[in-house]
Amino acid sequence: MGAGVGFAPDYEGSEDYEAVPQFYVRAQREHFFVELEGPTLRANLVPHPVLKAGPVLRYRLERDNVENDRVDRLREVDAALELGGFVGVQWGKWDASVTLVQDVAGGHEGLLLTLGGGYTRPLTDRLTLGLDVSSTYASGDYMDSYFSIDADNSARSGLPAFDAGAGFKDIRARVRLRYQMLAQWGIVGTLGYTRLLGDAADSPIVDGEGSADQVTGGVMVIYAF
Repeated sequence: MGAGVGFAPDYEGSEDYEAVPQFYVRAQREHFFVELEGPTLRANLVPHPVLKAGPVLRYRLERDNVENDRVDRLREVDAALELGGFVGVQWGKWDASVTLVQDVAGGHEGLLLTLGGGYTRPLTDRLTLGLDVSSTYASGDYMDSYFSIDADNSARSGLPAFDAGAGFKDIRARVRLRYQMLAQWGIVGTLGYTRLLGDAADSPIVDGEGSADQVTGGVMVIYAF
């Protein structure tokens, strides 16, 4: 398990950042595992050394009380609960996965499909490097909720009207460094970069008020038992 602190944009597409808590819990027995990383819970239910598959549950915070005055005047987007599953493979130092989730709580009511892959390599006896990349396809409902500006929101905020359509909304890369200080104690540092694409990047809340370049990061202390 682990806990720490990080930073992230205060909304998807923002140029303003805020501190965020980080936490991680993983329980594993042979090839089965249950893993909680931040707001995402997933479990592998396949007893196989290479193939992984199982359910995914992710909580997405509401968009409200953001730093940017114009974006803050938009209607609030309620919190979402995204339910779905993943299928992946892991061989040696490499892994790849496909994750599909659907909001079931009436937040954005959309669907997200994420394609991802990663590489993990020990650099020394104590230091391990991890690299991963991913890209996410978002349905029209998701894009409407977070990136479209209808007539009412345009009048509220002064932003121009904009109709965001479905499509690949981003590409993301992340670097992880884990240093094992003692037998059971370690520290993990992460730095991620996301580039918004298509209508997500062209939305007035990003192109005019925020940034298509998104950075995240953090430090977490971990304990294994």
